[in-house]
Amino acid sequence: MCANCRRPLIHVVYHDGQRNQERFCYIHNLALPGTSCFEAVPVRIAESGPSPISLCDFCGGTGVTWSYPAADFDCPFDDESKLIGAWLSCEGCHAHVEVKEWHLLVDRWFLAKGQSATDRKYRDLAALFDAFDAHRLGPAERLVQG
Repeated sequence: MCANCRRPLIHVVYHDGQRNQERFCYIHNLALPGTSCFEAVPVRIAESGPSPISLCDFCGGTGVTWSYPAADFDCPFDDESKLIGAWLSCEGCHAHVEVKEWHLLVDRWFLAKGQSATDRKYRDLAALFDAFDAHRLGPAERLVQG
């Protein structure tokens, strides 16, 4: 999350050919209005405090009410992406996470996006939610409502 605008950031990993090493940076999602005028200053969710514009990490919806502490991990279907820190959840997704109904979370994601589930996208999302479960660091924490 960005400390300046309190919106999600995109983690980009790239190869620096001059130094022959992997490097990374954080950038704003330019599809979100009002983000290009801020410098991206990454902070973990816990450090930034609750944000009225936070989106659910499971379905992409608004109304985030829960935070799940999680270790950083590599995205299981994108070798260049890493998932950083806590995951946010709305009430609907929280109910499924608590009982590990990952297949229902995948269905919920497709329903929220208005997309048809292809086999590959379904497998990718199922792998992502399984990886989240493996890297989860404890119980969900209710976010303070302001």
